Amino acid sequence: ICTDPDHAGRGLGRALTLAGLAHLARSARTGMLYVDDGNLPARRTYRRIGFHLARVDTRYTRDPSMAPFGGLVSR
Repeated sequence: ICTDPDHAGRGLGRALTLAGLAHLARSARTGMLYVDDGNLPARRTYRRIGFHLARVDTRYTRDPSMAPFGGLVSR
């Protein structure tokens, strides 16, 4: 789910999330929600709806300042 930052704070993300959840409930399917740790507005929206943190995944990214060591850092 993604909303244009120019329309932030208008409840669009919440409305889209609730519509998606209603669709999943009607079709008797399950789903999983992933949100980037740095996306605070989305995290607040999902928490207010009732989601909770189930798991934290670590990914790796290239840090140019670490080039002599391969440049991989954990995030």
